[in-house]
Formats: sequence, structure tokens, C-alpha cells
Amino acid sequence: MADPYLLPAVVSTVGTLVAALGGVVTTSVLNGRQEERRARQEDERAARQRTEQEVQARLSACGDLLTAAAQLRMHLQILGQRYWADMNVKLQAAQDEAAAVGRCAARVAQLVPGDPGELASLVSRSAGQITAQAVKKASVSVRASPEERYLGGELPMPLDLSDLDARVDAFRRVISPAGGLTGAGPRAAVPAQPDPGSAS
Repeated sequence: MADPYLLPAVVSTVGTLVAALGGVVTTSVLNGRQEERRARQEDERAARQRTEQEVQARLSACGDLLTAAAQLRMHLQILGQRYWADMNVKLQAAQDEAAAVGRCAARVAQLVPGDPGELASLVSRSAGQITAQAVKKASVSVRASPEERYLGGELPMPLDLSDLDARVDAFRRVISPAGGLTGAGPRAAVPAQPDPGSAS
């Protein structure tokens, strides 16, 4: 005959085990959800950091292009003011600065597709053309000997920098807060300018 006290004890034990297992399952589910939430938060944080880094890279590239273009413009403007005893050195420096504008423009085109990248390329093209015009028009003295380092010279007249100014202004407008840096903003109108390379 079964022990009348055995069945209640078994039921109590089973209930305790079931409750314990239920607690384990609940804890496991909660832990799993917490892990999922933490993983999702980490992914969102990483995505925000990537976005911030991309925006910062775009801003830096655009700023570098504006700085390089401004340095070249100042150099070319000064170049046409008077006779320079080291004209050959100054012309080489202008060519180096124009090359720097080209590198900065290529970086912008890579990071900011659309209007900003296209306008950056136009800035680079104008910078190269006006610099080539300066080299072509400059009157430089003949080297007296291979050891002579500096060659004097001058430009017959100040350079026309209006095309470069127009390209830089258009680029500046399109990267302004109103234009944005995504290339989705309105296209900035660039006034038609004569090709500096076509001037004699």
C-alpha cells in the first residue's frame, strides 16, 4: 500500500523543480534579450561613429581644397605684381600648389559624389589652366650658367583670376549648410567664363 505521505512529497518536489526550471528559462530569456539589446546598441553606436567619421572626412577634404585654392590664388596674384629675381622658383611653387589643388579635388570627388565632387574637379581644372597661363606668359631671363639657381622675370600683366574665383565660389556654395555635403542639394550655377588657357 502506498505511503499516504509519499504523493504529497513527490508533488511538492516536482513543483519545486518545475518552478526552478521555469526560473532558469525566464532568466535565460531575459539574459538573451539583454544581450540582443546590447548588441543592437553597439551596432547603432558603431554606425553613428562611422557616419560621424565620414562627415568629418568630407568636411576636412572640402576645407583642404578651399585652403589649397586660396593659397594658389594668393601666390598667382602676388606673382603678377612686379619683377621677381627668383621668378623660376615662384613659378615652380605655383605649379606645386596647382598640383596640390588637384590632389585635394580628387579627394573631394572620392568622398563626396555628385555636385560637390564635380565642382571640385572644375576648381582643379581652372587652377591648372591659370597656372599654365602664368608659366606660358612669364618672361624669365636666360640662365647664364648651369650653376645659376635663380632666374629673374615677370608677367606682362596681372593674371585674370575670375574663372578660378567663380569655380571656388560655386564649390563653397554647394558645401554650405544649405547645399549639404551629400551631393543631393541643388546644383550651384557656375557663370560661364572664358577659358584661361585659351588666352594668348
